[in-house]
Amino acid sequence: MRLPVEWIKEMAAVDAGANDIAHALTMAGLEVEETEESAIGPVLNVTVTPNRGDCLSVLGVARELAATYKIEVKPAKANSSERGGDAAQQTGVVIESPDVCARYAARIIRNVKPMPSPPWMQARLSAAGMRPIGGIVDVTNYVMLELGQPLHAFDFDKLAEHRIIVRRARQGETLAITVTNHLPTLAGSQPTTSLSIAGLAAPKVSNGNTTFTFTLDRPGTFIYEPGADTPTGNRQVALGMGGVLI
Repeated sequence: MRLPVEWIKEMAAVDAGANDIAHALTMAGLEVEETEESAIGPVLNVTVTPNRGDCLSVLGVARELAATYKIEVKPAKANSSERGGDAAQQTGVVIESPDVCARYAARIIRNVKPMPSPPWMQARLSAAGMRPIGGIVDVTNYVMLELGQPLHAFDFDKLAEHRIIVRRARQGETLAITVTNHLPTLAGSQPTTSLSIAGLAAPKVSNGNTTFTFTLDRPGTFIYEPGADTPTGNRQVALGMGGVLI
């Protein structure tokens, strides 16, 4: 896992250089294999053991570093304004497989114009080893890296009945996917067709006719969704590609 030092220090303001931070994290159990240089400064290549899933993010590593240096961790503050009515009255989420997805939330964002993400966000994503795609999708990757919460974006206007169903894949069901650096969350289906594969793959883009929002060239309405999918479920999907769809 590649993490820019300046991003970590934004949450854990330690008075230490990259090498000292790397040593402290390694001694704490998060092995830093190497320190590289990027356009925004040093980047740590951190190996996280299977029992430390809480450290699979900038926040998780910053929390560990803050504990080591006995300082307070300062998570990023989220500022949002809500208007336009209750999202629950405009969309719906049905979880048909609660054993692999305990919770699935959705937030509607309207009148968003697709455009490149700001340079500072692109720089951080690139330093972390992810390819900037566009503002709408870059936000999902940024949140995943910073907080460890996978996030996915769907084109609200293309969702059948404007709702999402989280379920297991059906016998013989197929979904054309595309491989990018974006790792969407536990996915699911519309009432009529499947959208993506749980925590693993997004739908294949075809002539812009897709629920994957970064292909849009017009202002639109999007659903950002975080899903609380189980680690074992995601592992089974990764191994067998026969998991949960949304």
